[in-house]
Amino acid sequence: ICQFVSKTEVIPADKQLPVRLPTEADRHRPIKVGFLSSDFYYHPVGSAFQDFPNHFDPAQFEIFCISTSYKPGDPNHARSLLGLPADDWIALSVRRLVPRMGLDSLIDAWEGLDTPTGRLLLIGGDGPLRGHLEGRQSPAVRVIGRIDEEQLPLYYQAADVCIVPSSGLEGFGLVVLEALACGTPVIASDAGGLPEVLAG
Repeated sequence: ICQFVSKTEVIPADKQLPVRLPTEADRHRPIKVGFLSSDFYYHPVGSAFQDFPNHFDPAQFEIFCISTSYKPGDPNHARSLLGLPADDWIALSVRRLVPRMGLDSLIDAWEGLDTPTGRLLLIGGDGPLRGHLEGRQSPAVRVIGRIDEEQLPLYYQAADVCIVPSSGLEGFGLVVLEALACGTPVIASDAGGLPEVLAG
């Protein structure tokens, strides 16, 4: 849930924020925008919002996003629930399956690794490239399609790393914060706002 608030606050995940849309007066009032997860993970953002609509000054904003689901969990338990191999090194990439997400390049790099077994790349999501990417599946690459919101935290918890290989047009990369909130490290390209999100 993302909502505008009139000042910086730290709000527990189970507390409902008052819904308020920005008004003309907000153009002249500092409105902080940042990130908050169920375990109070807070992440400020800045220049990634240079193109914020309606000419609001991005330096005046923080966004609060509240979630009760994205939190660290037992990887072995998550893998058991999802039917994933217990001993493989698992990388997860959750993306819209379109060319700018860099998934072909990710698969190329994954297939070029020296270790022939014991690793698994999971690609979650849907989009025009799904059929093409499914054609590139192998024992080390699995396209799992759209992941239900209820199961997505489990996939993050099951993964050893989350990879965000976007090649361009990446404004913010919510997947980065979802993964980090679940305790999963992230490897990301330098597209758009990704470097700033990871730099903290």
